[in-house]
Amino acid sequence: MKNFKNRFSILLLSVILVYSSSCTGGADDRSNGSLVNNKRQGIWDIKNDNGVIIASGNYNNGLKEGLWQYAGNNYNNKNEIDWNILKYDWGTLNIPAEWVLHKDSLAVLDARYNNLSLNVIILDSEEKKLNSIAFEVESLNKSKVSYELIEKSFVSINNFPAFLLRQKMELPNGINYCEQFGVYNKKDQSIFLLSFFNNRGYSYEAHKVFSEIAFSVQLF
Repeated sequence: MKNFKNRFSILLLSVILVYSSSCTGGADDRSNGSLVNNKRQGIWDIKNDNGVIIASGNYNNGLKEGLWQYAGNNYNNKNEIDWNILKYDWGTLNIPAEWVLHKDSLAVLDARYNNLSLNVIILDSEEKKLNSIAFEVESLNKSKVSYELIEKSFVSINNFPAFLLRQKMELPNGINYCEQFGVYNKKDQSIFLLSFFNNRGYSYEAHKVFSEIAFSVQLF
């Protein structure tokens, strides 16, 4: 528990220092495309509950790849996102091509675009249940900053159990909105913690790209 607190506290501190110095959710079975080994492959049309196409593009082994077209604007004020696939020894995930990766961070992944950022750390779950870990993360946030919990829920990300925390967090550097996804990898009993920050408060477009990145995660 002490190691967990120390590493997470370091993450929050590193985010403060960094900024001081410097969708497809809801798609139903009417979406069109091919599956290979139970993963989306090739060109797909993603549809909402009313059968309207909301996004179109190419999948590679279950991950978006290349230019995707969307029905509405995104975080970048465009109706398209160019998606990259990032591969690490712990897994793979999608990141928009225009997000800048920073390798001088304490996190295993640090990606930023204007007022948006993503930090990823891997934590030892110490054999705790997922809801206990979510409570610990929430409690640590409350102890560090002015805090308001907007949503707490439990989801599945590519067959891995996960928690979601959506929060207002008044940090000294101006960050005032955060979404965190904690994905549990039973194989090595670790938590893959994605922390998304927006220093301009909540926006639907930012929330959408946060969700797209988080739900793309495939752990090894």
